Amino acid sequence: MTRESAMQAALDKGANLGKSVTLKTDYLIVSQKDLNASKKSSKFKKAEEYANRGEKIKIIAEKTFLMLLDMD
Repeated sequence: MTRESAMQAALDKGANLGKSVTLKTDYLIVSQKDLNASKKSSKFKKAEEYANRGEKIKIIAEKTFLMLLDMD
């Protein structure tokens, strides 16, 4: 799935999309490649920082995101 199609699918389900990770972010979707990468993106690092502090953000794999899209 391309980033654009994932964004559109999330919008179609009523999601609000952001360009950065903030305390208002509920989910960060990452590819399996990103989960296994030795060098994480700044968004991934920020999301992990928030999660480790007990904030509500969840980091989920693309596979999980696709399963969530199918749930109605």
